[in-house]
Amino acid sequence: MLIRKVLNFSAIGLLLVASISLATPAYYRVKAELAQILLIHAWQATLANPGVKHKPWDWADTWPVAKMTILKKEQLSDKASLDYLWEKSFIVLADSSGESLAFAPGMMTPQILPGDSGHSFIAAHRDTQFSILQHLNTLDHIIVERQDGQQFNFEVDEIQIVDINKVSPVYSLDGNRLTLVTCYPFDSSDQNPQFRFLVTANLVN
Repeated sequence: MLIRKVLNFSAIGLLLVASISLATPAYYRVKAELAQILLIHAWQATLANPGVKHKPWDWADTWPVAKMTILKKEQLSDKASLDYLWEKSFIVLADSSGESLAFAPGMMTPQILPGDSGHSFIAAHRDTQFSILQHLNTLDHIIVERQDGQQFNFEVDEIQIVDINKVSPVYSLDGNRLTLVTCYPFDSSDQNPQFRFLVTANLVN
């Protein structure tokens, strides 16, 4: 009888562990989806009233400053057609802190927004929003909509991998350029790699 009770308790314990293991990924998935909905609502509120910092949730330390759409062009020979293979949009937050990047891309240069004179930088994680950077090529486009409703069209003209121990980002005040930044390699489990994948684009209108 004692053995049977022990086995029953063991079975219940295993079921609980299995249930928690199955529920945890679902919890994080639902949390991520809810966060995106809240970010979109905050962005819509920002467009309606751009003079206010609309936080996506009450305890957030950041707020939306732009909406970015990456457009992947179909490559034909050495030229790009007018057709797009896919597009992906993101709400961009005001800073690139750990909290911000857990949910969305963030500005590394809050003093230089896309469309301003100078070189703006946006960062995101390689295993979430910016995993798509590995599929970009020159001539692909990045459309940025700002809080005041202005839209800026950037065309990718440079893709590079840099060692951050040897090269530092250049925050230039010349021209109108935008660089998307993420860690590299994309399939690495290293939490703090020394390399960064940079996609740089120039303002075309």
